[in-house]
Amino acid sequence: MAAKKAASKKSAKKTARKPNAAFMKAMQPSAALAKIVGDKPLPRTEVVKKLWQYVKRNNLQDKKEKRNI
Repeated sequence: MAAKKAASKKSAKKTARKPNAAFMKAMQPSAALAKIVGDKPLPRTEVVKKLWQYVKRNNLQDKKEKRNI
């Protein structure tokens, strides 16, 4: 049982990760991208979320292979 407790303590330390500052930095989208996600500066994570919302809303995914757009 001591081995299980030690393993759970190690995994608990790994889950407390710092967010990547590069992904959280707000960036100004290009003119073409701004037509889809808006023209306000957004972090890359939000841009990806908005892009997927646009793709799904406009049925741009391949019906069989949903990873393809």
